[in-house]
Amino acid sequence: MKEFLQTRRSTKVKMMSEPGPSQDELNEILKIAARVPDHGKLSPFYFIVFQGDVRK
Repeated sequence: MKEFLQTRRSTKVKMMSEPGPSQDELNEILKIAARVPDHGKLSPFYFIVFQGDVRK
């Protein structure tokens, strides 16, 4: 996982395609993301997940 995070690159939204992460993977991603430092002291924050046809 560490190697992945060190080499990952963002992509344009238009380039993203299915399949996305499974529900279990998404839950884990959001759980981890909620723990990252909030240097702007902007908490509480929330996540909005767009899946399926809603993404269009």
